[in-house]
Parts: sequence; structure tokens; C-alpha cells
Amino acid sequence: MTFEMRDMPPWIMALVSLGSLIGVVVFGWLRMRFGNDFAKAADMVALGQRVQAVETRIASMPNHDDIRGLTARVAAVESGVAVMTEKARGIEQALGRVEHSVDLLVQHQIAEAKA
Repeated sequence: MTFEMRDMPPWIMALVSLGSLIGVVVFGWLRMRFGNDFAKAADMVALGQRVQAVETRIASMPNHDDIRGLTARVAAVESGVAVMTEKARGIEQALGRVEHSVDLLVQHQIAEAKA
């Protein structure tokens, strides 16, 4: 048993043709109505390049472990600065005492020179 188009009733052929015509008209209307709602291929290529650039930039950024290590290093530097500040204050106090002693010696020398 073979199927041939000429064996079909004419009204079915008319319905198939009418359905095809309606499909073409509907497809044309949909394309006209919604064709501008979709991105152009060139826009998609540009968007893909931008996404790739963002991904590359994110990949080169420090991760959580890097930040944790950097935080530890900054904390060590801060503690070192605090120690040096205290040492500088101690030196400042010692210099104040030396300056006072020098002033007393100078005053004593001046007093002896006058006498």
C-alpha cells in the first residue's frame, strides 16, 4: 500500500494548503511583531567578549585565602609599628632625661664661670 497525494480527497488538499498559508501569515506576523525583541548576533558576540573580560578579571582577583594571608601580614605590620612606637616613646623619655641633665650641667658651668 503506497500513499500518493492524488489519492487524497480535494477538500483535504484545500485544508492543507489553507493551513500552510495561515502558518506562513502567522509566522510572518510573529516575526514582524517580535523580531526586534531578540538580540542581534553582533550584539551577542560583543556581550560574550565583555563576559569573557569580566571572567578573566575575576579570575585574577585575590581569593579568600589571599585576603586572609594579607590580613595576617597587615596585622603583623601593625603590631611591629606598635612596638616601634613604644620604643620611640621610651627613647623620647630617655632623651628628655639626658636633655635635663645637660641643661643642669650647662647651668652649673655658667654658675661656675660667673663665680
